[in-house]
Amino acid sequence: MIETPLKKVLIVDDDEIDLKKMGQIFEQKGVDVSYANNGKEAVLWLKKNGNHKLDAIISDVIMPEMNGIELSHHVGGAYPVILVSKEGELPFLSEEYLDLIQAYIDKSDLEHMLFSATIKAVQRFDDEISVAA
Repeated sequence: MIETPLKKVLIVDDDEIDLKKMGQIFEQKGVDVSYANNGKEAVLWLKKNGNHKLDAIISDVIMPEMNGIELSHHVGGAYPVILVSKEGELPFLSEEYLDLIQAYIDKSDLEHMLFSATIKAVQRFDDEISVAA
C-alpha cells in the first residue's frame, strides 16, 4: 500500500452512490473514512469526534438541511474543506467563502482528481496555518 499523509477524512454527501464512490477512493489508499449525509450530520459528527485528528472534510455543495458552503462557514477554517459538485452547481462564492475552502472538484473528475487534490489542499492548509502562526 502506498504511504499517504492522510489518515482520516469526513465525507459529506446526500447522494449515497457519490458518498460510497468518494469513500472507496480514500479507503483504497488506506485512509480512515467517516460519513455524513448532510452538513447538519457533519456538524454533529464534528461535535462528537472533534478531538480526533481529522485531515480534511470533503463535502457536496448542494444538500438538504445544511449545504457544503454553510458547512465550510460553520467549521470556519478549522479543517481543510474540499467542495465537490456536479457541473454548474457551484454558486458564485464570495471572498469570505473562498477563504474557507481549499479546493473545488467537479464530480465528473472524482476518480482522477479527488485524492491528489485533497492531499494538495491539506498541504496548502497546513502551510497557511504555519505562516499565520
